[in-house]
Amino acid sequence: MTRTDFYNCKDFIPKVFDLEEYGVKVLGYFPYETASLSEGVRVPRKVHHEFEWELRKNRINDNKIVVICQDLTRFGTESFAIQFKDCVARVAKWHQVVGYDQLELKQR
Repeated sequence: MTRTDFYNCKDFIPKVFDLEEYGVKVLGYFPYETASLSEGVRVPRKVHHEFEWELRKNRINDNKIVVICQDLTRFGTESFAIQFKDCVARVAKWHQVVGYDQLELKQR
């Protein structure tokens, strides 16, 4: 998926801000139970807790959401999506974002 593909999704909420200390720009998110990841790497709670706190400061604070992030460092990493669900976080590439329960994302 590309950045434009997300903006064409019905449930995507654009909310752009930089998290420079993490080398990331948040582009927006899919709210409660509208998207998920088909695959992903589980992130330990201690690792994602501070990142989640930064999202809350920017008024993104719900359960079962997928946040779309753009990598700003370009140092061997890629842009990614992170799913927060019941105190667990998973990270995956953009093309692994799917609709909730593995369905297709709703288009505008």
